[in-house]
Amino acid sequence: MPLCFALGRAVGGETELFAAFGAFGLLGFIDFSGPRPARALAYLGVAVAGAVLIPLGTLCSGVAWLATLAMLLVAFVVLQAGVVNGYLAAGGLCALLTFILPVMLPAEPPAIPGRLAGWGIACALAIPAALLFIDRRHRPIRASAAAAGAARDACLALRHTFSATPYRPTGPIGTTGALAEVVDELDLLRGVLASPFARSPSSLVTAAQTRLEETTRAVLEQTAAVLDGSRRTPPDVEALEGMRAEALDDLLAWLADPAQDHDDEAMWCTVTGAFELRATSFVVLDLVAHATLASDIAYPADGGRSALARALAFVRQQGIALEAGARLATAHTTVRSVWFRNSLRGAVALAAGVLVAQLTSVQHAFWVVLAVLSVLRSNALQTGETTVRALLGTSVGLVVGGGLLVVVGTDTAVLWFVLPVAVFFAIWAPRQISFVAGQAAFSVLILVLFNLVVPEGWKVGLVRIQDVAIGFAISLAVGVLFWPRGAGALLRRTLGEALAAGGEAVATAFGRLAGTADVAAARAAIDRAAIADSYLDAAFRQRLAERGGELFAFEDHARLSAFAGRLRETGSLILRLDDLAAGAPRPEAARTALGADAAGAADWYGRFGAALAARGPLPPPQPDDGPDRDAALRGLRAVAGSNDPGQGMGAVALTWGELHLATLRRLERFAVASAGAIAGREPQQPASARA
Repeated sequence: MPLCFALGRAVGGETELFAAFGAFGLLGFIDFSGPRPARALAYLGVAVAGAVLIPLGTLCSGVAWLATLAMLLVAFVVLQAGVVNGYLAAGGLCALLTFILPVMLPAEPPAIPGRLAGWGIACALAIPAALLFIDRRHRPIRASAAAAGAARDACLALRHTFSATPYRPTGPIGTTGALAEVVDELDLLRGVLASPFARSPSSLVTAAQTRLEETTRAVLEQTAAVLDGSRRTPPDVEALEGMRAEALDDLLAWLADPAQDHDDEAMWCTVTGAFELRATSFVVLDLVAHATLASDIAYPADGGRSALARALAFVRQQGIALEAGARLATAHTTVRSVWFRNSLRGAVALAAGVLVAQLTSVQHAFWVVLAVLSVLRSNALQTGETTVRALLGTSVGLVVGGGLLVVVGTDTAVLWFVLPVAVFFAIWAPRQISFVAGQAAFSVLILVLFNLVVPEGWKVGLVRIQDVAIGFAISLAVGVLFWPRGAGALLRRTLGEALAAGGEAVATAFGRLAGTADVAAARAAIDRAAIADSYLDAAFRQRLAERGGELFAFEDHARLSAFAGRLRETGSLILRLDDLAAGAPRPEAARTALGADAAGAADWYGRFGAALAARGPLPPPQPDDGPDRDAALRGLRAVAGSNDPGQGMGAVALTWGELHLATLRRLERFAVASAGAIAGREPQQPASARA
């Protein structure tokens, strides 16, 4: 930042200010994680955004109503875009800075080139510095993911690390979205391996199943090496896919062989043993794809394609990304989404700050808007608490900075020496000490920087505390007017809705497997569950950002959020089973039993979600009787010894569906326990308030 500031001074005009604040925004406000190429594209996106917003802000700066309207629209679009991708969320504050600064410094169009020159200097120096000297690859999450295949505790630690990140590393596609999928798939894998209905000591494991087990283990170890960075080539998925097909063929051939005795115990153990291997291999294949993408490893096969083919593939991928991003953004354009609420609240507050600052003609008016941005939270109480701490930090900073200026006066040589120290503490203090310390350090930086621009001594501090007090007051007023209860009021409801939507996804997917539902309806239900999950994720992370409180049951909320994702993932797995059994006959007894069991499970999760959202009495868990073994065996016996391996696929798919369903029923008692723990830590409301 000092180097950018110095180069800007050499150019002249306002270039120095835009160069200094641009560098501070790029390195102090942004914390892009992931592989270096992905981070480079993200920084390039911020650079382009700044190159557009700086001229736009300048053109709107001379007219108060135009500046206010532009601030409202720009702030809402930038803040709302963060729901699509973690990079857009992380870069939003810096992008807003590139509009706030020019719109609050009224100037004519001829000032635009100098302002853009300052931004260009900042990008030219700060972006390479961030890419070359800072390694941000979501290392805590990736390291936990690499270890999670080893033990239950590692999986739980991964879920805790992932849930506690302020922005979900997600998006429709791409490296960050893939990392989020890795976390969900490892959680699903743990559930499959922990199922008591799968392997038995007496399982009749064929030679192909043994090879599948060994290959799956090897591929999982290779995937861990990819995630921790010790392997730079993709895992051997072709071998795994080959072994999966061979093991399934062996199972169906065994079932169709008339020479087999087909006693019930042998049949049950063989089919359920194959279930664990098959389900594990399914999850591991998805895990490989997402881990490879999250680690930014290119498949060797891509190297054989022409440059034109690779370019077309890239264009198609971006088209898919834009389409998926548009769907996600559209889904969050509703007051049901905490992200939409926060975006609208932030946009109104920033626009109010611009209007007040323009009409009152305060000195250094952009401080008012920056103050609004720094303390606005999703509920009035949190905004009020942050305002008090921000005022305290600003006052401390002005005392420290003012004392420094009294001692050194306007000796620019000393101020140049102090500037890099002030920059360091302004970025380091809020992360390593506290928000108050960060505000104090930033105030010292402001005093030093503006005395280098125009030597005014300690008096500039009085202007700053006046301006930030106005900004804080605006934030508090908007917080009181717009959804003052914050994310906590929405978290319960979105959690209940996500569980209910997951139950619906399970019901339609199992209905499709049982032949009573349409595949389009099943896929639509899974899509609705994914949207509900995204609402839940936004509410959970916002509530996490608010928690000063001991009343927030973090682990129990995270566990129920994971259960909602498990329901949706199970629905997707069941649709894969349906595809696998396409055209195969499905025995009536097993089909009817599965449909009834699935409807019961889906109904329970629907009632549980509704009760959780309404704070009503929770339904008790259903009896944990395991899968309907008798119905499954009747279906298997109906096709056993047929001499036609294809006849058995439908019965096997229904049996495996029963095992998936039994796993979901086992989760019910844990869901009830977590919901009870949440209720026990929340303040009790009178009946009238609950109503």
